[in-house]
Amino acid sequence: MRIPINLANSVRYKARQLPFSTACIVAGLAVYPLSIALAAPVITVLAVIRNTFFAPESHFMNSIEFAIVVGVAAASVGLAIGLLQKQIVGSHFGVDLGRWRLISALGACVAIAVIVYIVENKECLLAAMRSPLGDSYYDYYQFMLSLIFTPMIQFALVLSAIQTLFLYRYVRSAWLWLAANVVAGALFFWLVIYVFGSTSLMSWLVAAIAQSALVGYAMRYLMTQRRRGGKAKRDETSIS
Repeated sequence: MRIPINLANSVRYKARQLPFSTACIVAGLAVYPLSIALAAPVITVLAVIRNTFFAPESHFMNSIEFAIVVGVAAASVGLAIGLLQKQIVGSHFGVDLGRWRLISALGACVAIAVIVYIVENKECLLAAMRSPLGDSYYDYYQFMLSLIFTPMIQFALVLSAIQTLFLYRYVRSAWLWLAANVVAGALFFWLVIYVFGSTSLMSWLVAAIAQSALVGYAMRYLMTQRRRGGKAKRDETSIS
């Protein structure tokens, strides 16, 4: 038996959802607690297994444990980002982004692996970047180096690059997603370090809101204006 749809109730229901810009900001702030909620149970179980079956002084297990914990944390962050972004796009544009959550989780793991590699080899990389131009030019590109070696920008660059490869199947100018995320990561870094000069809660909130708003604007532009195949009505559009 088919249940009739009450269009008036449907309109009222849609009117209750958060405005797009507000939803993006709320989602941007919710990434952090949601990531912790996803990672905490797994890390707790791993800690119990570690303390029960392995000796505390085992250097091999310490390395394995570090890799697992970092991997779980990275996957949790990516999954949280993917969940929230997919929910916003689906609720506001009627678009199903398919495996966006999986792509985001994998992208976050790759991004964290890149960050760990850069941290472990920072001095060698700095020397390799400095030698072609010489020390006399170091002041000129010191700010750019600080951006390159900032984890927030590294994470945004790698994660959004992998997401962009997925988006290219569905939208034109998907590279704007990569550009917007990198600029948003740089904006976060600039606000926290150069504007507020601290890592206080207020600086983090302002930076996170600005970052979320910029990424949300890019998402809205891509979903409403640049979809391959021409413009489609919002209620009829579906990507699988």
